[in-house]
Order: sequence, then C-alpha cells, then structure tokens
Amino acid sequence: MKKRILIVEDEAIICMHIIDTLTRLGYDVPPAVSSAKEALDRARELRPDLILLDIVISGDSDGVEAAKVIRDTLGIPVVYLTGNADIATVNRARETNPYGYVLKPVNPMDLFSTIDTAIHRHELELRLRESEEKYRLITEMMSDVIWTLDMNLKFTYISPSIEKVLGFTPEEQMAKDIKEMMRSDSFNAIIKKFQEELTREAEGRSDPDRRIVVMVEAFRKDGSTVVLETVVKAIRGPDGSVIGMHGASRDISERG
Repeated sequence: MKKRILIVEDEAIICMHIIDTLTRLGYDVPPAVSSAKEALDRARELRPDLILLDIVISGDSDGVEAAKVIRDTLGIPVVYLTGNADIATVNRARETNPYGYVLKPVNPMDLFSTIDTAIHRHELELRLRESEEKYRLITEMMSDVIWTLDMNLKFTYISPSIEKVLGFTPEEQMAKDIKEMMRSDSFNAIIKKFQEELTREAEGRSDPDRRIVVMVEAFRKDGSTVVLETVVKAIRGPDGSVIGMHGASRDISERG
C-alpha cells in the first residue's frame, strides 16, 4: 500500500513541485493545504503516514504550533519544510521533535531520503512501543517476580509483581540492601551459591545456559515471611564474562 503524505505549504509553485515529485516517487499525495487549521482538520480526517509541513505558513498559527498539536494528539510524524525561517522559529521547531527537515528549494533525492527515513523510524518506534506495552502487561499480570542484579548484588530491575508477593513496590524493594530482604540463613545460602558459581567461572567451567535453583525465605511488608523458589541465570557481557544475574522468584509457601 502506498504511503500517504499530507503537504502543508502556502507557496503554490513550491507546493506543485513537491506534489509532482512525491507522486513520481510512488507516494499517495492528497490535495495540499496551506494553513495550520486546515492541516489539523485534514490530518484528523486522512490520518496520513507523514506530514510535510512548512515551518512558516499563513494564518493565526504557524507550522510549529500545528506540529505540536499533531504530535500530542495524533502521533503522526512531521518533517519540516524550511527556507527563510528565523533562528527563534527554528529553535521552537526543534522542541517539537520533528522527524527531519527538508530545505527549500527542494531536492528530490533529499526529499525522498528524509521522508523514507522518517516513516521507517516511526514504524520502528511504533513496534517498539507495542512490544514494551506487551511486556509491561505481562510483567504486571504474572505472579512470578522477575528481577536483575549487578555484581554487587544490587537490584537493577524488579517487576511490578513484587507487590503481590511481598507487599513492597519495586522502588521500595530496590532501595533495600539484599541482606534486609530475607532471613540470614537464606542470605548465607545465596552468598555460598554465588561464590561457588564464581569459582566455576574462574576454573573455566562456565556454561552460558546454566541455571541454579535456590530457596529463599523472604520478608513481606507486614513482617511475615514467604518461601520463594528462585531460578537464577547469569547475565553475560559481549566477551562472555558474568556481569550480573537475572531470575524469577515464585511463592511456594502454599505448596504441599
């Protein structure tokens, strides 16, 4: 399907040149508009893949103001057309996080490369946002606690499910020393296991797929304890060395 580009430009000759160029490049180009109000109305109606927007346009609002509303309410990527804009206007434009700039007079190859890059970048951002949202929903709904530690045994991540299991928010739990989170015998068992694994590494017996299971009696916020079955695996750097740990902890207190 052709990508749709909405042009917002109030100079007729320039506008005709851009429409002709984009059409020959294979884009779907609806009739251009020349003011901020028309840009917003048409953007809401057409939902184009990208808006090519002159920074300086006629009307009560300029292109920068229109771009900000488009970004905040519609999420459509904007590429600015710019020619004689003053420095202050260009600085305002930069604050709207545009996907690129095309200078007038418009060079067809510059126009194509800027638009193609902007659309591709926006699609990647949408996929990343969708992936992050799925991951967030999974971590919020799951009962296991997912976490990561650095080599100083400091938490670098704890999933929101910690609140269901122990009553603490991730921020509250991450602010603690790991020794405070569990009974002393559980902590000593973890340290012993940690040292054993470091010894394996030093002796050249490392295994990237190795997992260990430890039982931890952890403190809840109300002072009670729960038994957590914890599966741990090393996080490795590009050279294969251990740079941290990640794991999953499951409440097995009710297990018969």
